[in-house]
Amino acid sequence: ATGESAAGPVARNTFLLVDPAGSGTGPVLYGKPLLLRANPVVLGVSPEEMSSAPGLYLRSWPLSTTAFSKLSRRQEVALTSTKSYACQWVVQPKTPSMRKMLEGKVVRAGEEIVLVHAATKQSLCFTGKSYATDFGPEYEACAFTSQLNNKSGTLEQMSMGVPDALIEKSENLENFFTIVNA
Repeated sequence: ATGESAAGPVARNTFLLVDPAGSGTGPVLYGKPLLLRANPVVLGVSPEEMSSAPGLYLRSWPLSTTAFSKLSRRQEVALTSTKSYACQWVVQPKTPSMRKMLEGKVVRAGEEIVLVHAATKQSLCFTGKSYATDFGPEYEACAFTSQLNNKSGTLEQMSMGVPDALIEKSENLENFFTIVNA
């Protein structure tokens, strides 16, 4: 999978957030699994036909000798027409210390989030590596939790009384995304 650095949304870099249980629409909640369905317009489907049209879902599999991203050799991310647990992602807040506190709360539009693959616990990531596609140069997408390697986050959590064994490091910018309402 790839992405581009365009400031605005286009059909091929926008997704519909779908409940895996198929229970309809509702607010997106922190900690609740969801499916990322590719915008049906990419397949030439009109908005009126979206609910009955087959979908493509963002999926990832564990890293192996046969399944890896093209350039970075990290966990591959691609689209598939099959809904499965490999397609489930969980929305997490950007700040690790807020994850337990915000679980089950509504995600506000415009907030920076981290999308974590439900099966492998790796975050969706856009590497700085680009390659040519039919649409021009685009960045590689993969599943990889790129974490900051500094002490400030660790010290902040220690000052709040978090035991050493429970300290979580924060992800890098390449793992941050924003949900925008359309």
